[in-house]
Amino acid sequence: MKWVSEASPTDRSGDIPKKIQVKRIGFFLILFFCALLCTAALTLRLAGIQVCIVQGHSMDNTLFDGERLFINSSAEPRFGDIAVFRYGESYVIKRVIGLPGDTVSCVDGTLCVNDVAYEEGYLTPALCEEFETSSFLASVGEGEYFVLGDNRDNSRDSRVFGCLPEEAFVGVAIFKI
Repeated sequence: MKWVSEASPTDRSGDIPKKIQVKRIGFFLILFFCALLCTAALTLRLAGIQVCIVQGHSMDNTLFDGERLFINSSAEPRFGDIAVFRYGESYVIKRVIGLPGDTVSCVDGTLCVNDVAYEEGYLTPALCEEFETSSFLASVGEGEYFVLGDNRDNSRDSRVFGCLPEEAFVGVAIFKI
């Protein structure tokens, strides 16, 4: 007895119903995208890229509570960078103002680094009213960083806890989501 098929001998699509073909393709697409995401996550991790979540308001109007940041743990902090540091049992996100060997001063709200006045265009006047009348002087030692929050009136930073050691550095913010 011979089986007769309407499909030609080279046309194998008639062997598998269309519904099963679509499910198979969908499964392999999902599997492919999962593998792609895992590869991307592993590549980012190996490159020193991490994700962190902003908690608190010390960086308002630049960063807000609950925002996510990509940080690069292999980058060296530079002047003006937003960086993450370990402080005790927690982490702080602040702007790097003083690098090792710098002198940071403030007279009546004007920030100076190595006796050069620095214009901070990212600050919001409403968040710096008390800062406008403050004065301080700090010498940054070797292997230390002086950091300030952008919300100067609501920030615990190097004005309170001093310079942060290089070992406390976690990473530099490179992108926010």
